[in-house]
Amino acid sequence: MRGIERRLQIINRIQELGTAEVNELAELYQVSTMTIRRDLAKLEEDGLIRIEYGGAVLNRGTLFEY
Repeated sequence: MRGIERRLQIINRIQELGTAEVNELAELYQVSTMTIRRDLAKLEEDGLIRIEYGGAVLNRGTLFEY
């Protein structure tokens, strides 16, 4: 699975469940925890999630319309 596809699935999973753990994601997508951490860092950089200890949560309240 390519990185962009994995990140899309990760953000969809976080939207559904509200949170996701690094170890759980690594096992689910059969990649290393470092790969998941890089994916989460990219999603956080894009403003979609917020990284917390051991995982991530959806970044709510940052997208708004004038």
